[in-house]
Amino acid sequence: MVYSRPVRLSPGRYFLYVAVVTTVGFAALTLVRPSLAHSVKALLRLESPPRVTLDSFYTQRIASLFDEHCTGCHGARRQKAQLRLDSLGFALSGGKHGAVIRAGNPKNSELFARISLPSANDRAMPPSSKPPLSADEITVVKLWIAAGASGERPTADFKDAPKAGVKVTIPEIDEAAVANERAGFADGLRVLQARFPNVIAYQSRGSADLEIDAALMGKSFGDAELTALVALADHIVWADFSGTAISDSSADTLKSMKRLRVLRLMNTKVTDRMAVALASLGNLQSVTVVGTEIAEASLRPLKNRGIKIYHDNP
Repeated sequence: MVYSRPVRLSPGRYFLYVAVVTTVGFAALTLVRPSLAHSVKALLRLESPPRVTLDSFYTQRIASLFDEHCTGCHGARRQKAQLRLDSLGFALSGGKHGAVIRAGNPKNSELFARISLPSANDRAMPPSSKPPLSADEITVVKLWIAAGASGERPTADFKDAPKAGVKVTIPEIDEAAVANERAGFADGLRVLQARFPNVIAYQSRGSADLEIDAALMGKSFGDAELTALVALADHIVWADFSGTAISDSSADTLKSMKRLRVLRLMNTKVTDRMAVALASLGNLQSVTVVGTEIAEASLRPLKNRGIKIYHDNP
């Protein structure tokens, strides 16, 4: 039997190999998870976080605006498209598809483009189930990006910015009442949230209503997965199944979601059979069926009820 002699690397070559592997791995991390890469860089002191001052326009106007409208989906607990907006560093580092803020250039900033879209548009931020930014708030973001998206530039420099509106005082949440309302399905919800990470969430801190964002799973979410959500049907008020593999076989499942208000089925294989099933949903307010095989004629009963329909042939 012939034994090969183990290869021994000199200390210098060993550390060179480690450095190369680490560099390649970190480069891949930067591409795949920009916000995570930002955290690692900050931890290793390879990147200094952008400086933010208390009297800055960012602190006084932008951070609070992001917190009110954006961080529910793009914050510490949940990061849709791997984007976080709960700090200036995270916001500038971008998300899964790259930078969303281009300092000095609001027209080419994805974030500004998204918040400027009509709320009915599927690409609009925030989604139609949440309050959109006002015209003044959109202007505030535009001015901030145009001025360099700085965390230090003082509010006094933004003389043309709309004045901050008077905030409405929101009653405190009765946490005991909310917990009681959620108790009946909390255990089942936890099981399904573990099975479908980041897909199922409460609509707000003070509600037992649920939102389903299955579009995040793409074609890996189909009729069998939708059937698993039947246990939550009475609590689902907003659902996005765009780009998933669901079909007309899910028509009866969707009919069971009696409280559904907003439904998105864009780019799925559903047909007129699904449109007929949706007619039984009494709380439905809007349906998006762009890129489906549903004929315009099948949608007329829904249109006649005043339901907003987003179709290839409006």
